[in-house]
Amino acid sequence: MDEDLAKATMGGEAEHINEDIWKNVYVKYVDNVPPYVFKQHPVLNPRDKKHYDDSCFRVRDRLAIIYAAVTNDIQEHGAGIRLDSVATYQAMGDHCVNDLFPLHTREQLDVMLNRLFSWDPQTYLNLPLDEMREYFGEYIAMYFAFLEFFTKFLIPIVVVGIVFFILQLATGKVLVWGIEMFALMVIVWAVCFPIFWRKQEYYWAMRWGQLRFDLEEGTRPEFEGTYQRSAIDGSLIEYYPHSLRNQKRVLSFTIVVCFLVALVVSTVGVVALRVWAARADNPSTDYIVSVVNALVIMFFNNIYGVIAERMNEWENYETETQYENNLIIKVRLHCEPEECSKELASQLAVIFLTQLFVSNAIELGSLWFARVCKGGSASFESDDEGSRVWNEYKSERYDRTFDDYNELLVSYGYCTLFVIAFPFAPFFGFLSNIVESRIDGYKVCHLLRRPFPRRADDIGAWQFALEGMAWAVLATNLGLICFASNELRIHFGIHNREFEEVVTVICVFIIISCLWQLLARCFKDTPTYVDEHIRRMNHIEHQLQKLSQEVERFFDDLREDEVAGWEQWNIQYVLAFLQKVLVKNGVEYEQIKAIFNKYNINGKIFAKLKQDQLTKYGVKDHMIAELIIHARQLLIRHASKVKIQASMFEELANQSSTVDGGAGPVFEFNNEHLLQLANYFETEMTGQLKKKLWEKVDKDASSMIESNEMTLFLYFSFVLFIKTKFPQSGIPKKMTPTSIAKWLLHYKVSNQGLSYDEFDKYFSTWIREYHKELKSSSRPSQFQGYSGDSIGADSRKQTLLGFDGVDDESKSLSKDSSNQHLKRVPREQWPKPSIEWEHKMSDVALTLAKTDAQTKARLWDKIDSKSAGKLDADKSLVRFLYLILTYHVKVESRNAKVPKLEELQALLVEIALKIRRKLPNENSLSKQDFVDHFASYLKDAAKE
Repeated sequence: MDEDLAKATMGGEAEHINEDIWKNVYVKYVDNVPPYVFKQHPVLNPRDKKHYDDSCFRVRDRLAIIYAAVTNDIQEHGAGIRLDSVATYQAMGDHCVNDLFPLHTREQLDVMLNRLFSWDPQTYLNLPLDEMREYFGEYIAMYFAFLEFFTKFLIPIVVVGIVFFILQLATGKVLVWGIEMFALMVIVWAVCFPIFWRKQEYYWAMRWGQLRFDLEEGTRPEFEGTYQRSAIDGSLIEYYPHSLRNQKRVLSFTIVVCFLVALVVSTVGVVALRVWAARADNPSTDYIVSVVNALVIMFFNNIYGVIAERMNEWENYETETQYENNLIIKVRLHCEPEECSKELASQLAVIFLTQLFVSNAIELGSLWFARVCKGGSASFESDDEGSRVWNEYKSERYDRTFDDYNELLVSYGYCTLFVIAFPFAPFFGFLSNIVESRIDGYKVCHLLRRPFPRRADDIGAWQFALEGMAWAVLATNLGLICFASNELRIHFGIHNREFEEVVTVICVFIIISCLWQLLARCFKDTPTYVDEHIRRMNHIEHQLQKLSQEVERFFDDLREDEVAGWEQWNIQYVLAFLQKVLVKNGVEYEQIKAIFNKYNINGKIFAKLKQDQLTKYGVKDHMIAELIIHARQLLIRHASKVKIQASMFEELANQSSTVDGGAGPVFEFNNEHLLQLANYFETEMTGQLKKKLWEKVDKDASSMIESNEMTLFLYFSFVLFIKTKFPQSGIPKKMTPTSIAKWLLHYKVSNQGLSYDEFDKYFSTWIREYHKELKSSSRPSQFQGYSGDSIGADSRKQTLLGFDGVDDESKSLSKDSSNQHLKRVPREQWPKPSIEWEHKMSDVALTLAKTDAQTKARLWDKIDSKSAGKLDADKSLVRFLYLILTYHVKVESRNAKVPKLEELQALLVEIALKIRRKLPNENSLSKQDFVDHFASYLKDAAKE
């Protein structure tokens, strides 16, 4: 999702900890952890308050989740609806969605507008940035943060500029005494501005939880790629070749260069026309030149802007940040020559005043007029909810801040490029920024739709545009100082003024450039306090994930009936669960343990316990009380999940060869469903459900899915997936996944069969590998046109999945003699590890003999997952011996590598045959016999 961060808080008991370093800590939301870890936000919607008063998800988080659910591709569990294509679909009558946008919240708008238009002088330079971030997201808030910083940073050159402007008016001269120093001051200001803004960016990124934004930014809905597995972590990603994008970029920048050449030629042509008009004694020529100049500007501003955006879209960038950065580069390469060709002092004041009043009036008026023309009213304000929604729907969308940043950069140029000619320009820029902040705030609050929240950690490529403008300020003002004034010219004692001016410009330029680069390098790296903060957040997040995993493992280790019947737990069971929830806080656990033992709070009492009762029991810390209630909610939630899955599995158990009784059509399995199946097994199946699925097939309690059971196991796996993810679909009449079963048995599963650990850890990965092999297959019929009703009717419709309706395969696989599992291998054919370990089995027996009965019982439970109390000697003994050998290796050295089962199978079969002759019952091994005598059996077998 777009926003997946929750703000962590700390308790007040940490008296000797510097709390400042623990502020603004953001971590991913983790389930199963105590609720007080995450900051709770008030719920603004009265309808929500009926259910809860606060939530760790803010309103903007919910909007971001909704947006991701709608726009994400189906492969990413979204609806796959691209908002930019909705209008096209609607025009063709092919889509039910007309539009999608969040509604404004009047209470939050009033808070921001009251701050923006307050008469309090403290609010003139301080914008409601945190409120904007909460409402609009970091992307828009970062723009207003930049505008606020820009305005404040102007103050030094505004004050000095006013002084020199007054001197110019008093003397009637432009080059007054000291004006060169002011120009140098502006150069230093322009050099420092992007550097100090970068430091301020880090502050806002840390405050708003965006320090890891580059690692977590989502994909643009407009991005089009092919889905494949990541080469880094194996996750499903949408991929577009960088080489293909680079080829497109080369072509795009070729077009940009052509436009730049055309712009230069047009500018030269306009200058030539001005010269011709000045020489011609005809008043109409000035009018002709003005019209030509206006046409040139309109052409390059409008036509090029559209072409640049189309080229940028064609290059197919993955994230919004990449898209905007490349668009900025294209447009700024075009804009700067035109913007810097303005007249100097005589026109700067007119330009600022025009921008301040006329441009803003046109900007607001056009948005208001567009809404009225579409049938909306002049204002959002309406007591009728339907009218208010209609007015917002008829308003324009606010997609990006590109035009607003562009205006600020133009203002930046006016303020700094020609300060010698017009020192009052910084003041006009300062005043323009104050007005612009109010105009833009009013625009996004009252004239535009509320945009979906977007995240951002900086201003993107505008940072490079600022640095480029700083170089322009350096070159322009340095040239004006040296060529228009004699104060800074270096005298070489020769009578060549032009030479001295050029040398002076070059020397000063080199000195300032070196100082600039030195300053930039000092502030280029991420500040130390930011690096420490990132590591601190990573550590907290890791600990929370470990805690959540401990709780999940606790539930997975329980039987289904134990979870569903948690209200019957005794005190020890309840305390064991609470200890898992509080695995890192022994102090709190000891307090809870003492209270539960004192008042004999078992599962039945725990189920009815209320928070006010805990106070009577002596729980005075409200966080501990919240923790106890939270632990009970976890139990209720997991028990509910187990009951639902049990009900679903009961239906699965009753599944016959006929079509399922669902009202929907028969389910059609396609290629992409394999990936969904893998994700389902990996992320959604609980431990109890996996065990239940396993036990349904492993009837003989051998802890192995053997070759003759693999097809049946896959059948139930597919049916379970269909019933969970597509409950309205019917199950095909005959669905026998023979091909995938053969593939698993041939490439992945050992001769002994599939163990539960392999199923739990690797099954999803194997399904993905099979899917990858399907995609690379040359057969075009894979998964296409599959229908359960037609399976088996035509052999040409058979797929690589093998849903061919043939039941003979599973019948033939079942013809397997019982002695096949303990078939002796001639010693000359033994693998090297079997030979090496033949002389170490006495050590394995010694380790087992030293092991206490409780540990032996745990070893037994690992292989006897159904708690049958006995193991089939023929089918399970080799696997059990391998488990004991693995235990021995880990006891000797935790980091030691255990040989593969296939490499030791010849030896273990030989040992198993010898042990089998010593068993009281040659066909089975009982648990008690294992605990009491198995070590001696193994020792004797090793000696033989």
